[in-house]
Amino acid sequence: MKKNKLVEKVKDTFSQAADYVKEKAIELANPPSTSIAKLDEYISTHPDTKMAATTWLGTTFIFYTLEDKEVSYYMEKRGSYLLQLDVTNQNGELISYRSYKDRPSLNTPIPSISQTIRLKNNKAGSLAQ
Repeated sequence: MKKNKLVEKVKDTFSQAADYVKEKAIELANPPSTSIAKLDEYISTHPDTKMAATTWLGTTFIFYTLEDKEVSYYMEKRGSYLLQLDVTNQNGELISYRSYKDRPSLNTPIPSISQTIRLKNNKAGSLAQ
């Protein structure tokens, strides 16, 4: 009997450890916050990002698009200056930044994409009830 109890206890301990590792992995993959600057860097450096450059009146604008997992990214820059950044999914807009009207610093923490999706899903769910 004691042997079975010990085996069960070991199984429970390993199960709890595995759950903890999974939880931490998800947490690391989906940080609690990000910033517009971090999103800019992510989009700019991602290997699947598509870029198009256009020059108007001697000024070059670069347009970036990226389809990643469950979200789409769109970004416009003039040189290294960020003009616009949008993150959307099938339910609509998640994050929107406009340099001409948004006052927070590019490094101001904002909820991560995964947290923003959860928040929007929770709001939609509570409205449907």
